[in-house]
Amino acid sequence: MTPQEIITGIRSIYSRFPVHRALQEHMYRCAAFAELIADNWKGPVLDRPALIAYMLVHDLGNIVKCDFEAYAFYGDDVRSDPNSWKRRKRVTMTKYSDQARRVTLAFLHDLGVDNRVMDLVVKQDQGEERSVVPDWECKVGTYSDMRIGPSGVVTLAERVADLLQRRAERKFTNKEDAQKVFDPVSREILEREVASQCTIPMEKIDDRAIEPYFRRYVEPQDRFV
Repeated sequence: MTPQEIITGIRSIYSRFPVHRALQEHMYRCAAFAELIADNWKGPVLDRPALIAYMLVHDLGNIVKCDFEAYAFYGDDVRSDPNSWKRRKRVTMTKYSDQARRVTLAFLHDLGVDNRVMDLVVKQDQGEERSVVPDWECKVGTYSDMRIGPSGVVTLAERVADLLQRRAERKFTNKEDAQKVFDPVSREILEREVASQCTIPMEKIDDRAIEPYFRRYVEPQDRFV
């Protein structure tokens, strides 16, 4: 499955796997954020389709991390039938894993996705955005993901503070989250690196800035990059 096929077929992909609406919108926002950066990029040429496709599927298996007791956080699809989503979570964990990254990779393998998209998902999980040899699609994608909080765009400081607070309070749904280490310094370095290749200041990227891109993903029409 090529990046372009992922982009144009993303609604079918989301309907094939247990991806609830709030999770879909998170990945749409990540893609919108990354696309805005791509439109203001002055650095080395980006593989734009691979970057956008990567953002649209990078959290595909996150159902196993979801706490469906916190109904207020989720959309009507979950609130109207939470037991169904709890059941789908249990089935996914039994069939694949209780670790979201492993589930995501399994789903991507089932789809037969492009090697480059798979490579970017793996690199983000391994923290390779900090590599000395720059992979700009990985850096931009990882940074975009870091700037999207539960309800929309946040500053890097807000996102890191939220993650550190959740770690301190031990609000984790599985061992994967409990073992994850968030390094604010490395995230600030990443922000500076991306900013150095962009014509738009990072502090200017907010919900209003990404809204035109986000709308094109969530509205019922084909999406082409």
